[in-house]
Amino acid sequence: MSDESPLIVISASARAAVWSARQAGFAAFAIDQFGDVDLREVASQVCVVEDWPRGVLDLAATLPDGPFVFGGGLENSPELIEELAESRELLGCSAKSLRLVRDPFWLADCWRSAGLRVPRLLAENAAPGCGSVWLRKSLNSAGGLGVRIDDGRSTGDDVLQEFVHGDVVSGLFLGNAAGVRLLGMSSQLVGCSEAGADGFVYCGSIWPAEHNERALSAGEAVVHAAGLIGLFGIDFVLDERGELWPIEVNPRYPASAEQCERSTGWPLMRWHVEACRSGWLPDAVQLAEQCGGSGRTEGKIVVYSPRDMPTSDVRQLARHLLPSSTQLVDIPVVGALLKLGVPVCSILSAADGEAECREELLKLAVTLRSELATG
Repeated sequence: MSDESPLIVISASARAAVWSARQAGFAAFAIDQFGDVDLREVASQVCVVEDWPRGVLDLAATLPDGPFVFGGGLENSPELIEELAESRELLGCSAKSLRLVRDPFWLADCWRSAGLRVPRLLAENAAPGCGSVWLRKSLNSAGGLGVRIDDGRSTGDDVLQEFVHGDVVSGLFLGNAAGVRLLGMSSQLVGCSEAGADGFVYCGSIWPAEHNERALSAGEAVVHAAGLIGLFGIDFVLDERGELWPIEVNPRYPASAEQCERSTGWPLMRWHVEACRSGWLPDAVQLAEQCGGSGRTEGKIVVYSPRDMPTSDVRQLARHLLPSSTQLVDIPVVGALLKLGVPVCSILSAADGEAECREELLKLAVTLRSELATG
């Protein structure tokens, strides 16, 4: 594909994937829910969807001919992916693959067959009994939204998953019919009160985390059984004994891809396109040698709104509050009305290690939210 070929990026928040596409030399057109300031600065055109996700179809029809990739927010809409793929080349997982890996019972059976330990699952109307803690999860949620300790209240499309104590980590994969590569691991920030989140809501990623070859087995299993293709992620719980429990597949451009790319310099969107089109995969030995990247730990934290408020110039505010070594991204348009608990922006920062990066990110989030709270 020649430089500046069009690529349509469709995601609830498209900025990170569009940045990757631009770094790879594509003319990136974006469809997302927010139309953030920094997305508009790099995309060739931005379309904001009010009726998400159904409004995607009409907006996609207005964009130039070209293939599309999808990110977070569309993995639960296989019918929409099918409709889009009728008129455009799909670079990513098929609707058939999505239906398989977003079925938690199919997924658990797949991983058990590969010799992996997975949490027990129950249908929403089952009685979990005593002795274990259970999570209630919506089959159509993303980013940890709606996940909660079981309280007996159903939303009608729930599943009960046994709660495993430990740290949440994520594997970043690139796959196709030729095989699968584990590009590396990241630690997840989940439910951080410093960022204004709670429960199991996703707050950010820290790259790299310790490499774990058991993660590769989980990736190989879903690629072979479901035909996953291109970039995808798998979330795991790493328990206190060092056991890795696969929890969920994110069959699209994953949140941790940005931190990987910033650390290693790998052109991930270019790799994604080549893996989908030609069956190319990077050399596994070279990947292992390069996965340490710059040697610095790259992190991102999502900052959630402390109140209902109109958005001020967050970028200008950050210049006075945050160190020059940090970067503010996902910046809302000035004057946009934000509700309590919705994402305001994200902060990117780097440090010499995972603990230092986590501490710095949480401190930066507290600083910014405190200023936003007082207005």
